[in-house]
This record gives sequence, structure tokens and C-alpha cells, in this order.
Amino acid sequence: MKLVVDTNVVFSALVKNSRTREMLFYPALKLYAPEYLFEELEEHRKEIEEKAGITDDEFDVFVFVLKRVLEVVPKRAYEGYFLEARKVVSDSGDVPFAALAIALSATVSRDGDCGIWSNDKHFVEKEGVFFQKFGVKVLTTETLYEIMRRSD
Repeated sequence: MKLVVDTNVVFSALVKNSRTREMLFYPALKLYAPEYLFEELEEHRKEIEEKAGITDDEFDVFVFVLKRVLEVVPKRAYEGYFLEARKVVSDSGDVPFAALAIALSATVSRDGDCGIWSNDKHFVEKEGVFFQKFGVKVLTTETLYEIMRRSD
């Protein structure tokens, strides 16, 4: 299953050792992220370190590992889909994630569509529109976990 991982999922994985963190390493998932995700992580670094109770070095290690788990896609590969993404999402911070999922769905159709893994209410509320317009599903951590549990 191909999924664009939203920042809130990564925040959850960083802040506590949870099902979300385990799922980031699930081999049946092919996970993508816009390079913007790492800009957001850096922007909120101190807040994340405080909530997670981790040091700068531990944060750096997590980001290093995350870059090995996720396929980080440069902006130039999906920026042509920003206009379409803006028609669906209202939060400007969500646009890179939506644009990447739309781009990947458009280019990987023979292998199946690409969804968005997010717990963000902005995405969840737009799931039907995303699917109708672009074939992009929005999956929460809970929904994704249930799908993975049934497929094991």
C-alpha cells in the first residue's frame, strides 16, 4: 500500500512509542513524504523534544531513520499538482501532502493509487472529495491499523 505520511502521524510517532511508530516500519507500506515534512519537524523541534522527552541528538537520530523509512520526494516532483490540491484542502500546510498524493496517484496507477495517512480533521473531512476527484483515500492511523490487521 502506498501512502503519503502527514506530519501529524510523524509527530505522534516521535512523541510516544506507540502503534503509530510501529506502523511506520510495517514492510507492506510504501511510505512517501514531501520534503516539506522535514521543514515542519525542524520548525517544531523544541516542542517535539519537550513533549517526547528527548534530546537534540535523539531527535536527529529519529529524523535520520525516518529519512530511510520514507521516500522523501522533492517539491519539483509534485508542485504541478498544487493548484488541484488547493481546490480540495483549505489549510495551506496540507497542500504539499495533498499535491504529492495526487501526483503519485496520477503516476503509479498501474501499481495502485496512493493514499494519505493522516489524523488531521482537514484531510479526514475531505476523504470523499479526494477519492472522487483523484482516487486518493485518506486513512487515519486507526483505519490503517484495522486494514493491516485484517491482511496479516
